[in-house]
Amino acid sequence: MVQQSPARDNQRAVPGLRNQVAHALRDAIKEGVYPPGSPLGEVELAHRFGVSRGPVREALVQLEKEYLVRSYPNRGCFVAELSEQEFEEILRLRSILEPVAMEEARRRASKRQVAALQLMLHELEEIGRSGDFSTFLEKDFEFHHTIWRLSEQHLLEGILVRLSKPMFVFSEILRDRYLRSGMDLVEAARDHQQMVDFMAGRSEQSAAECFKPVVVLTERKDRSVIFGSRP
Repeated sequence: MVQQSPARDNQRAVPGLRNQVAHALRDAIKEGVYPPGSPLGEVELAHRFGVSRGPVREALVQLEKEYLVRSYPNRGCFVAELSEQEFEEILRLRSILEPVAMEEARRRASKRQVAALQLMLHELEEIGRSGDFSTFLEKDFEFHHTIWRLSEQHLLEGILVRLSKPMFVFSEILRDRYLRSGMDLVEAARDHQQMVDFMAGRSEQSAAECFKPVVVLTERKDRSVIFGSRP
């Protein structure tokens, strides 16, 4: 139970209390207490965590920014879901936009920055061997985001973050399902090597071709885990 705040519902929640509620609810969602699509009513959550509705309301706003929660006018808040159509759109748009970021990043990145990317990939493999799926997702996103940032195309970087982060977050929500699937995380890490080779100028293939192994893995494995095998 979260410590009770003296603030009234119509007052702004104490930031510390709001953060406590957000942390507790974040863990509850990732642990499957609230599965994807579950309603998140302020009254029920306030009762669960022993606080007023103010901290709950602000915690929900915070988690929506983290893509864990979605709010709908006149309906309320729900644990994030990912439809198959959204999945397909995200993958299609990433396959177009991420190679653009790779091309721009290769033009601007120093040898030291490319070497750092290679080290990040080695670290991702080691995390894959450990089986720590949550940390793997975090570092996987960090790897991609580093390339987007190196592109120095700030609008493109922002679009790719908003486009890609929901899928990474949703995969975290489905962590247990991924672990049961027996997904080879080391192989998943190695599928990024061609991206580093492109950045280092070691590949004669296009950026899109070097990004394709990641697209294929996502299409093959993530789709199966999230939506089930197609007949």
